[in-house]
Amino acid sequence: PGIRFDNSDAFLTDAALHSRLAAAGVDMPDHKLGSTSADLASAMRFRIPNHYINQRSTGKPSSSVSASFDLTKKINLKAAWSRSFGLPSLEDGINGLLSGNGQFTVNENTTIPADGTEGTIKVANPGLPPSVSDNLDFQVAYYTETGGKLGVSAYLKSVTNQPQTFSTYADNPIFTPLLNSLGLDPVVYERWKVDTTTVGDSVQKTHGFEFEARQDFGFLGSWGRHWQVFASYTIKSLGQPSEPVPYTYTAPDGTQY
Repeated sequence: PGIRFDNSDAFLTDAALHSRLAAAGVDMPDHKLGSTSADLASAMRFRIPNHYINQRSTGKPSSSVSASFDLTKKINLKAAWSRSFGLPSLEDGINGLLSGNGQFTVNENTTIPADGTEGTIKVANPGLPPSVSDNLDFQVAYYTETGGKLGVSAYLKSVTNQPQTFSTYADNPIFTPLLNSLGLDPVVYERWKVDTTTVGDSVQKTHGFEFEARQDFGFLGSWGRHWQVFASYTIKSLGQPSEPVPYTYTAPDGTQY
């Protein structure tokens, strides 16, 4: 089943409808979006997302270092460090790099909402850098004479440049450079709101342990070496989400404000 609205604005004032949808867990808009008039300026705003933006970013190589040491014939120690990168989505609304598929929108408010904004600009951020993860991995393993293995592993992961969405208004210091980077006049859109994405300043840390046991059936004959059973148990401590830092913005040209 689904919900269908007609082209009227009756749903904004229908209290009974609001009550039923709220009880069903459906969010309702509180004002209309669309052109306030048929004048040229209004029509031009709806075509702003069609203008051409040419930007590019350069990544860094992923590197890793690992070492293995046989403490005894049966005990092996391993350690590794690596740096990996998580690329932002190419197209994913304001969370992606490209504002394609109609995701770059300039919508005027036909009815002014409680925050007093005249409209909302939603745009992705092509200047988003990839998230960076520094990883440390350790393992101690004991190998039995019957083809078994008992191992304990530990890891630590530190992630920076985590994408986060936010809304900004004209009183925010980044509002002017943000609109300039989009080719829009900050004065014209002084009473507008912008929804976009940047990266957080915090470091998200995750660590955990894994316990592993393996045993093949080689003790039953040569055929048993091709079969094995294993069990593992993992303990994870997930890092806290990145704290919003709305006054830090990476513009499409890579400049941070």
